[in-house]
Amino acid sequence: MQTLWEKIVFWTKAIVFGLIALYALLVIAANWSSEVVEIHLIFTPVYYHVSLEKVLLVDSIVSIFGWWLFWAVYRTIRRIKAASEARAATNSPTIAPPSTTTTPESSANMPFTPPK
Repeated sequence: MQTLWEKIVFWTKAIVFGLIALYALLVIAANWSSEVVEIHLIFTPVYYHVSLEKVLLVDSIVSIFGWWLFWAVYRTIRRIKAASEARAATNSPTIAPPSTTTTPESSANMPFTPPK
């Protein structure tokens, strides 16, 4: 059984996303026959009389891909920085190197090998 608050949160999200979808459909319907007179892009020729839907669709796809690429590069740089900091911390002279002598405590954790 769901609690009352879970139901309220679900229906609030459903109504908000429904209103956003309805608004998007209204914008598309209102601009169905709209045209952009000319588009000046940096590395391409000038485009004349392009439908607004095509412009918005290409713009949204390029924007989403651009943000995805930006965050992928940002996360990669953060991971490289964290790895280099961790490597620098392990190579610092303040940490003593592991002991090579066997103590009774460390030999207790070693696997048993029977004599031949």
